[in-house]
Amino acid sequence: MRALRRQVHGEDTDAWIDRQFEGVQDDRDDGGAGEEAPHWQSTPVSVWGRKQWLRERLQGADGLFVMTDFDGTVADIVDDPDAAEIRDRAKEALETLADHPRAAVAVVSGRAVEDVRERAGVEDAYCAGNHGLELHDGNERSVHSAAHQVQEVLPRVCDAVERVFAGDDGVIVEDKGVTATVHYRQADVDREAVQEAVEAALDDHDGYDALRITEGKQIVELRPDVDWGKGSTVELLRERFTPDDEQWLTVYLGDDTTDEAAFEVLGSDGVAVAVGSDTDATAAPYVVSGPREVVDLLNWFAGEGLANLDEAVREDAVVEPN
Repeated sequence: MRALRRQVHGEDTDAWIDRQFEGVQDDRDDGGAGEEAPHWQSTPVSVWGRKQWLRERLQGADGLFVMTDFDGTVADIVDDPDAAEIRDRAKEALETLADHPRAAVAVVSGRAVEDVRERAGVEDAYCAGNHGLELHDGNERSVHSAAHQVQEVLPRVCDAVERVFAGDDGVIVEDKGVTATVHYRQADVDREAVQEAVEAALDDHDGYDALRITEGKQIVELRPDVDWGKGSTVELLRERFTPDDEQWLTVYLGDDTTDEAAFEVLGSDGVAVAVGSDTDATAAPYVVSGPREVVDLLNWFAGEGLANLDEAVREDAVVEPN
């Protein structure tokens, strides 16, 4: 019955529409005939208009895995990254979800894993730091093998960037051991100036062999030059922490460009929710306006969402006659 229910819920009008657009390409002239067509993506819609669909997905699922970014998602964006705090009601909802026997919680952040564990404070949550290069499963911390390649060069590059902006207190260089972030939200410099300084530091210290530059919201980041990010982390978390023979619904919430890889990995199998107002180019089909709505959505999952998950168990239960 559970397998049948999943089939019925999955073959809805949304699935039919998705199939109609598979393989559709824009008309092109001969000059563009050999180019790959862009992935079709509609404008994301408010997740609140899809509650009935969420109820049905939960009723057809074996479990629920809620994953969330930290800054800008369950914590407000603040000028000083050290001042960021998780919203109280977000923490309460995540704790409720983590305590449920058929639910799990993960916080996936660009912060160092010990930093995000302490700030989130959700005891039974899995935590991925440095965009998934670090993972803490509640018992021990593991680090991607690429982290060892940057241990010598990363501090030198960070020191060089700090010297460039020594007279500007608004530029904060955060060495997180595995990655580094240059914050310029409070600075009188623009992204181009910060990126030029980072590129020059990489040139001076032969850092391009081990590091690459990525961008986020008013930050420039240095990471090990490996194909690993939040998308790979979501796949790893699902593979490692959900039962092989069960179908768990995965929900991912995030506000930054680094979260796009996670949205793309989920596809139609999960629920990807972009956070914020600047979401026109996101791969997530659903959106909430900011951390306040994230809190409301998490509490919906911790309340009505878990109730729908439990309802499926009750329906599947077989009572043996006396």
